[in-house]
Formats: sequence, structure tokens, C-alpha cells
Amino acid sequence: MMPLFLFGVSMGEVILIFLIALMLFGSKKIPELARSLGKGVNEFKKATDGIKREFQESAENIKEELKGMEPEIRQNSNEIRDLADNLYKEEYEAKSNSGDVHELKKPLQEIE
Repeated sequence: MMPLFLFGVSMGEVILIFLIALMLFGSKKIPELARSLGKGVNEFKKATDGIKREFQESAENIKEELKGMEPEIRQNSNEIRDLADNLYKEEYEAKSNSGDVHELKKPLQEIE
């Protein structure tokens, strides 16, 4: 049994494929074909690297924008929490004046 060379193809099969390619294209064309194939693979690799780099840059830009928005979001959250607390206090005072304090529900705990 012959050892496997590449992708489950034995060395004998690789030699056979090479000989068929040699007969089809001739000895002068094979180096040109190999060069063209190499250039094509190189261009494809450059294109995929460029796309990958663009995605990474976009992700970094989005992260930076979100970091810049964080203080504003926290401030808005605190303002909403303060408004809810004030509303609760006003309702508590109104209910305590009427004697219906047991009907009040406590607000949610702060989330930090």
C-alpha cells in the first residue's frame, strides 16, 4: 500500500496527474500555468486579507463609538431612575395622606 501524499492522494497518483498535464500542455506551458495559478492565489489572498482588515476596522470603530456613548447612556439611566424615585415619593406622600400606604409597591432595585 502506498503512503498518502496530499488530501488522500498517493504519490503515484500525483505523478500520473503531472504526466497527463505534461502531455496536454507541453513542457513550455506548465511553468506559465503554474505562475498564473500562483499569481491568482496570491491576489485572492490579498483580497481576503483586505476584506478581513476592513471588517476589523469597522468593528473597532463601532466599539469606540459605543464607548463614547456610554457616559450619556449612564446619565440618562440615572435621570430616569431619579424621576421614578420622585414619582414613587410623590405617590407615597399622596397615599400616606389618604391612609392607603399598604397599596404602594416598591420600585425595582438599582441595577449597576
